[in-house]
Amino acid sequence: MVVSSIKPIKKSVRAYQNYIFGQPHNGRKERNLIILGVGNCESMNPNNMREVLKLERDAFPSKTRKNDAYTLVIAFSDELDPNNSNDWKKAGNITKEIVETAYPNRSAMIAVQRDGKSGLLHTHVLLNNVDAEGKALRKNGWKHLKNTTDSVAKKNGLVPLTEKKDSNSSYDWRKDLALKIEETLGDTQTLLKLGITRKDRKSKKYPPAVVSFSFVDKEGKKRNIRGRQLSNQLGLPSNSFDVTYLNNLQQQQKNEIESFSKALDDLSLKCTNTVINELTL
Repeated sequence: MVVSSIKPIKKSVRAYQNYIFGQPHNGRKERNLIILGVGNCESMNPNNMREVLKLERDAFPSKTRKNDAYTLVIAFSDELDPNNSNDWKKAGNITKEIVETAYPNRSAMIAVQRDGKSGLLHTHVLLNNVDAEGKALRKNGWKHLKNTTDSVAKKNGLVPLTEKKDSNSSYDWRKDLALKIEETLGDTQTLLKLGITRKDRKSKKYPPAVVSFSFVDKEGKKRNIRGRQLSNQLGLPSNSFDVTYLNNLQQQQKNEIESFSKALDDLSLKCTNTVINELTL
């Protein structure tokens, strides 16, 4: 499994650079197993990478740019062996592919390490917040990085976070939840009777609101997931569990019930009139 995170650096880039090359943790003798460069840092001596990143930022001074750089951490599970030098290279190359795919035309420095508490492989990335034209990073959210990480991990034969399931069970709580939402058309009160809590939160990005669901699955585990995240993980259209979509389904059902009731009323009236006519003959 591969997980990732991203955080902005405002004015403490040098402190983070010192952290990368600083003292190892967890009693390890080494700090960095491999150091790689991306963009203008590629194929450079690691000692010169920090200066290259600074020169790039200095070449494009800006009063409106909030962050000088970003820090990324890519953590690997025991799918990669922290004691195997070939897996060190694989971790570094996968991280480089993630960076180049998610943030093209930017320079970065990558350090492959294993000195955390778990002893597993992980990589630290220092990503410059300027590209070749001096433009600041736009896609700087975790979701963008996570989607790229999942895609690259799968391409390289590793298990993306979104595909991690219990190995001893064929039960998929996502499919279980989706089926219940489909059966109830996402009706809040009906879902609640099934032990599923639906919450709507106002959203400017996905108006009028973002939907999330929480419940305890068949294996007794608490689950909480947003509707759009559930859609993506099941390979469904991203709006499959949005407020508007669910409301439209409920309105459609209401219209069908009203139409059916009207048809029954018309049929009942027709039958009544027929009986009255026969009685008056």
